[in-house]
Amino acid sequence: MEKSAHTVIDVAGYLGNIQLRQWPQYVGTLLAGLTQLEIGIVMAFSAVLLPQLEADGVEVSPEHQSLLVSITTAGIVLGCSLSTVLLRYMGPRRLMMLHSPPAAASWLLVAAASDVRLVIAGRLLVSFFNAVTLPCYQAYICDVAVPRLRGRLSATPEVLCSLGVLIGYGVGSAVHWTHMAAILGVLPNVLIFAGFLWLPESPSWLTAQLQFDEAAEAGRFYKGDDYPVEREIEAAARRAEKSERVTVRDVLRKMAHRETLLPILLVTGLFVFQILSGMLAVLSYVVTIFQMAGTSLDEYMCAVIIGVTRLAANVLASGFADRFGRRTLLIGSSLMSALSLATLGAYFWAQQRGQLASADSLGWVPVTALILYMAAANFGIGPVTWMAMGELVPASVSSVANGAILLVWGAVYFGVLQAFPYLTRWLGAHGTFWAFAACCAALAAFAALLLPETRGLELHQVETLFARRPPTDASQDKKADDLRAVRPRREPLPVQRNALQLDGQQVQELRQVRRRTESCTAEFRTPAAN
Repeated sequence: MEKSAHTVIDVAGYLGNIQLRQWPQYVGTLLAGLTQLEIGIVMAFSAVLLPQLEADGVEVSPEHQSLLVSITTAGIVLGCSLSTVLLRYMGPRRLMMLHSPPAAASWLLVAAASDVRLVIAGRLLVSFFNAVTLPCYQAYICDVAVPRLRGRLSATPEVLCSLGVLIGYGVGSAVHWTHMAAILGVLPNVLIFAGFLWLPESPSWLTAQLQFDEAAEAGRFYKGDDYPVEREIEAAARRAEKSERVTVRDVLRKMAHRETLLPILLVTGLFVFQILSGMLAVLSYVVTIFQMAGTSLDEYMCAVIIGVTRLAANVLASGFADRFGRRTLLIGSSLMSALSLATLGAYFWAQQRGQLASADSLGWVPVTALILYMAAANFGIGPVTWMAMGELVPASVSSVANGAILLVWGAVYFGVLQAFPYLTRWLGAHGTFWAFAACCAALAAFAALLLPETRGLELHQVETLFARRPPTDASQDKKADDLRAVRPRREPLPVQRNALQLDGQQVQELRQVRRRTESCTAEFRTPAAN
């Protein structure tokens, strides 16, 4: 294997010194992340659309204004409902590729709309087709990425979502909204469709379809010829053997088991807390919040400041997730968000009571608090939540579970987005932000008590974290934990590049790979036991 042919990295630990192919993992992650760049553009479009409609002299009723902002959440709920079935039978790569043509057509409908109702219908279709990809992009990235890169790559889509918000704000301030819809709605979808044409499907999905040769070939394409894909495929094959040709009813029955239900409930809780932390509501009403704070900054300048802050935080999070761990990142982000929101609420409380000595001299306080909040929330709460979906939800039920999780997420998102204007009237701006701060503090406690650390673990190892273990195996579990903590260097396991053949010897050869792996593991653990 010539180093000039592709980039290689040296990975230590239980995999040994194995040369891995790196660039296909980045290319696949970038293409999957472009689906989230589309989401960012959708989020920024409403902030650009309403001021430009007013400038064009278009009369928009309050009901239509509310629908122009919140209709996307209805599309998310509908798209996530359908994605459960589509992901199971199409696979993540094909689903992300085939969503692009109808999504681009929906954006063109928005660009050509001559009536506000057509714009609303187009935005509903755009959000619907984009939501179809929400349950699959993280599962795809976690499958094609090696453990050492998984945290960094899993945070990339959130970075691209923030980049989409920033691009939307920037382009929207320079061109008419119809041109923005035509350009930013079509270009990302063309790149997604063209890029996925030459990439193979997710190895885990291929294994679930009993396409073992194709799964091995796809694994070597993404991770290199020397990577022991047989072990990963064997683990996926055991899961597929248990759920071979199962129906949706069988999947739902399996989701009731403890080792499957616990991670699903945990991830669902993280997504609910993400919405209740207020980060997406603040992003949707950022101009209104800056106006309430009394800042003299231009509305587009406010939007760009938030866009740059969000992007910078997500870029930093992509590196720190693998360095400090997901759990630590989420706890620190939640506490910092709670502190920033509490400060912002205190400012509005003092403003309401007329206790500010000078609003002009203290105008920097709400602006700084809001910027710090958006930085903290997008440093941990945003990216770690999406990482958790890809890492914690078992692959055997991900097609159904991820859709259900995002269905709950979309419903809560819609509720908070609709309730925000009413909350600011009923509780006041200070009460609303203090409520968000309390939710951020509760999220920190939730993560500290219940969220396991998955940094450096393979996906099949993550699934064992929730398995019920008999008390007699406590000593063995401790030895396994000590082994993972020490991670001494060792010789690489023997790689059988053609261990999986699509013939009558398939099952027997899979078992041979398992016996060799167990034998090597037993030899490796013997010195530790002594």
